[in-house]
Amino acid sequence: RKYIYSASGLYNSRPLSAVLLAAMCLSNLPSRMLIVAIVAISCDAFLGGWNVQQERTFFASHSRLGNQGHLQMSLDSYMVSKLGGIQQTFNQLTNALADPAVLGDNKQLLKITTERAKLEETVTAFEEYQQCDSELEGAKELFQEADDAEMKEMAREEMKDLEDRMDGLAKKLRVLLLPKDPNDERNVMMEIRAGTGGDEAAIWAGELVDTYRKYCQAQSWQPRI
Repeated sequence: RKYIYSASGLYNSRPLSAVLLAAMCLSNLPSRMLIVAIVAISCDAFLGGWNVQQERTFFASHSRLGNQGHLQMSLDSYMVSKLGGIQQTFNQLTNALADPAVLGDNKQLLKITTERAKLEETVTAFEEYQQCDSELEGAKELFQEADDAEMKEMAREEMKDLEDRMDGLAKKLRVLLLPKDPNDERNVMMEIRAGTGGDEAAIWAGELVDTYRKYCQAQSWQPRI
């Protein structure tokens, strides 16, 4: 529930007051959100003809007017466009693998397979995000149309689960879109010496080796000593 200003008495108010109240109203609204409000309780305000109303508000993204749905609420238009292009490239590479000319050229086949593998994780996450977005729309429709309190609660829980999943996928996609470091796929050689300090230094060096080994295991890397 939020308190917002209604312009029901616009013609009975002074122009300056109308402008000030309109500015107050707009300053409290997110720039990319629409408000569809159903009046619950209203009372007279201190300016003539204007009402301060306690509203039940429903927020909808401008993107609802398009085809991207909730997608635009978590990922901006540039990211959606970028991911769409990656998805299209991935599909083209997949289709190319069925081309007899490619299958007969080992060098070309290796190149396409490698490029496709680089995009697969990103495309899989994006398609899962799109699926969650579609399911979220269905859950919202169910919530709005359900008359039973139990059904509404089930729809509400499903909406929350889907939004949490989409939030996690959006964060993952942002990381996947970061430029790749050419050294990411290369090995690292590290030398750890005990140095001066006798037995204590040797023990500390051994513990440091164990720490790096455990970190490698946690990252699914293969350490060799």
